[in-house]
Amino acid sequence: MISVAMTTYNGENFVLEQINSIFHQTRNIDELIIVDDHSSDQTIPIILHLMQEHPDWPIKVYVNTKNLGYKRNFEKAIALSNGDHIFLSDQDDVWMENKVEEMMRIMETDPQIEVLASSFDLIDQDGRLLEIDEDPDRSNHNFLLKKVEKDSLTPMSLEEFAYHNYFQGCALVMTKKIRQLFLENF
Repeated sequence: MISVAMTTYNGENFVLEQINSIFHQTRNIDELIIVDDHSSDQTIPIILHLMQEHPDWPIKVYVNTKNLGYKRNFEKAIALSNGDHIFLSDQDDVWMENKVEEMMRIMETDPQIEVLASSFDLIDQDGRLLEIDEDPDRSNHNFLLKKVEKDSLTPMSLEEFAYHNYFQGCALVMTKKIRQLFLENF
């Protein structure tokens, strides 16, 4: 089972495009868990309208009665996810159409991988690519403090994963085992 844990907060300008990109993947997901952090805009009505238009899309929406902040909101979304593999999503992401397929192929090929982070493109609020001057000794828009060859897998220690901001959450998929460790040690 594949879950996507998405958080929203006043994302009316972005959430529709992201949900559409999740459900137009080359490999289907089994559930989209959306936890809204008490938005004051049209985020929830937009999502509810989309659910009416696409009743076959497995979307579950939870709305917080008060604002928890982005960290606690993600914790809640992850806790509500039931999948054996859990992708993380922000409301303003746009996924490439083969993201789930490619990442799951790697996860299923090597069951020792508990967390997989992909590279990503940075875009502005209008979806235009942002150009970043890359340091030749770094990767992932300079987030990762070492060079990674294109289309390669690079092992990371738990310390590198847990204590450094090397990866964007939107680029991650984790196993249920890591989900549980994350929740126990939040």
